Amino acid sequence: MNRGAVVGCVAVLGACTTAVAQTPLERGRYLVDTVMTCHNCHTPRGPNGFQFDKALSGGLRFDEPPFDVWATNITPDRDTGIGDWSDAEIKTALQEGRRPAGHQLAEAMPSGFYKILTPRDLDGIVAYLRSLPPVDHKVPGPVYKMQIPLQVFPGAEKPMSESDLDDKVKRGFYLVTIAHCMACHTPFGPPATGIDFKNSLGKGGREFPGRGACRPRATSPRAKVRASAIGAMPRSSAPSRRACARMAPSSSRRWAIPFTPK
Repeated sequence: MNRGAVVGCVAVLGACTTAVAQTPLERGRYLVDTVMTCHNCHTPRGPNGFQFDKALSGGLRFDEPPFDVWATNITPDRDTGIGDWSDAEIKTALQEGRRPAGHQLAEAMPSGFYKILTPRDLDGIVAYLRSLPPVDHKVPGPVYKMQIPLQVFPGAEKPMSESDLDDKVKRGFYLVTIAHCMACHTPFGPPATGIDFKNSLGKGGREFPGRGACRPRATSPRAKVRASAIGAMPRSSAPSRRACARMAPSSSRRWAIPFTPK
């Protein structure tokens, strides 16, 4: 599972402000565009990074042993997006990982982290997604090779109460959970067991063999053969390392809360 440049997972720790004065739409914009890092998967990328003129219209591909899927168009386009979905169906996809037709979304969708979302935040997310300009962008249909049970993050089994958000530690846990930081920062356990939250929470060690706009570039004929096996770009289409270095700060500045690494 890939999360690209995971914007917001560290930033949320410095952004524990309550949303008392926010409207549902403002709250939803804050969650979708920053903490929950939805753009990392659902906004297409080109040679120069995220294509924000097609924001959240789908794009990142996850070609894994259990499935070969593309991130869904989540703009309100009726033909290629979620414009025909009801509010309840959007919430079910978020928290249960299930499409309106009933089939389970791929494990790349971190629904197991979203069960903790408060009803107010769920309403805000739906309101914001409804407010987006519809983008006509059809992505390939999913291919499922095996069914993987939904893995729920420990502590996220039920919605957090609004009163708990007044506690700094609980609010921090809430933000880190909906940012699904531990999806990347916790390694997998033995085969077919999923992420090892029980024994290795936050231990690190996940490997990301090059995806998105800044995949490793293949140069020699031998390297090109190897690169095709891990999803790397050929040299002719991959951006330079310097371009990739410019990409990350320019894209994350727009959608993440600014912070200074230490």
